[in-house]
Amino acid sequence: MDPSTQNLHLIPNPVDLKRICKAYAALEAILVPDRTIRNSSYNKDHGETMELFNYRLDPAGTDMAIVFGKQGTCIVGFYYECDLIARFEKAHLAKEELERKKYKWWMLKKFKPTPVWEIYYDAVNLPEEIEKLMEEPVIDQTSFCVWQTKTDKKWQKGCISASKIELDEDVSDLEDGSDFFLRDFDGNPVTVKNTLGQFIEKDLDMETIEKVVNGEAITKEFVQKLNPEYQDHESLKSDLDEIGFPHQL
Repeated sequence: MDPSTQNLHLIPNPVDLKRICKAYAALEAILVPDRTIRNSSYNKDHGETMELFNYRLDPAGTDMAIVFGKQGTCIVGFYYECDLIARFEKAHLAKEELERKKYKWWMLKKFKPTPVWEIYYDAVNLPEEIEKLMEEPVIDQTSFCVWQTKTDKKWQKGCISASKIELDEDVSDLEDGSDFFLRDFDGNPVTVKNTLGQFIEKDLDMETIEKVVNGEAITKEFVQKLNPEYQDHESLKSDLDEIGFPHQL
């Protein structure tokens, strides 16, 4: 069983989640010197009172963002292959077919269907604190949303809407892609090791991974154990400072 919108209780609390996110970004800074091909990035100065974690798994828009702020924490992500998006698209195509049937055969040239890729998906009915936190868009589309205000003790699931599509059924239990992302954030250092190891196709030192996940300051010894070929410590310092991760380089 993985963390997801169906298993909100398995998502780490905001403090632990921030620690895990920073660890992913810090470890990738060591393992993948070219930041343009990293999956993870973290900016501790995204706003005056906000920090932003991005987790992009492919250039086509399969990504997740987590905003940490004084108002609370919000997780948003988009996974095109999920059941929820498929259901919205099915409803959209049915609506387009009904509209097409209104035209006589000699009028069909005037019918201009809306392609599915123009559908806009977003989270709606969020509490005021989270709306303020998410004023600036952090991803292009949203198939799932999870949030927790500063006064909440549990994660809450946001509702997803699609532009100009109304469904006459409850879709809250449909798979929305959250498990695809959040399974990597269960808080277990072994999960972090396996996820990063698969990404770079390399077996990683478990002891060092665990120390970083637990927030220990990164040293040159850590770097040597994880990526012996990486010598640009000044660049790494800059990356870790942007993340807000402690180091002794």
